[in-house]
Amino acid sequence: MNFPDASLPPILLVDDSDDDIFFLRHRLRSGGITNPIVTFSATADALAYLRCAPVERPMPGLLFTDIRMPHGDGFSLIGAIRSRPEWDPVKVVAITCSNDPRDLQRALRIGVDGYLIKFPTPDLLADFINHGPWFARTGGIREAAVTTIGSVSPFASRLLCA
Repeated sequence: MNFPDASLPPILLVDDSDDDIFFLRHRLRSGGITNPIVTFSATADALAYLRCAPVERPMPGLLFTDIRMPHGDGFSLIGAIRSRPEWDPVKVVAITCSNDPRDLQRALRIGVDGYLIKFPTPDLLADFINHGPWFARTGGIREAAVTTIGSVSPFASRLLCA
């Protein structure tokens, strides 16, 4: 397997912790994810990348963001992404240590596509990327329902119970 596969859309990782970025990248690669991975330690840098993406590089298909960072939090990043219709195709996933239901509800209100507790196993992470569960979007509003392919996966059960 060749890493990265430049024919695939990049995955963006936004986290203020270099260790967490390293660990998530390792988990993605161990799970067989071959997309290019671009990392940022500040939300402003991720937004600058997205602003240039349509002209200078491929638009990312997926963005993982921590929600609590000292230089721009993930909630603000998610809100900024969802305020730009041209970025709507980018799936945004909060990846955090927080299992506080208020954080999940806030993330849903501002348009997150997924919510993960750090750190899922490589297989679970790859399954999530390839099949969901993704939060449903109806008329631009997120619903708390989770969609899956086939039956509810162990991940979906864990997500709903977190």
